Amino acid sequence: MLSFTEFVVLGCLSGFIDLVRSADIEAARLVLQFMELVLRGMPNGEGPKLVEHEDGIDAMERFQFHENEDLRNMANGLVDKYFGEEYGLDE
Repeated sequence: MLSFTEFVVLGCLSGFIDLVRSADIEAARLVLQFMELVLRGMPNGEGPKLVEHEDGIDAMERFQFHENEDLRNMANGLVDKYFGEEYGLDE
């Protein structure tokens, strides 16, 4: 059985991010929850880099003005927490 890290490294993240572009609210919620797991769960702080590489920031920003308040708050919170002013300064 694959671990979470192996699952992500094998490329499932891009497929999940593609789902966020669907009109299905529950699919979008699932993707945002999965992205949160990747952001906080990958070892050595690799989560934000992986999400950025797969255009996950753009995907989350699609919800910046979304009519669904829960999705809007979830996406904006993730962007602020993981890609705020401090992101990338240590590189």
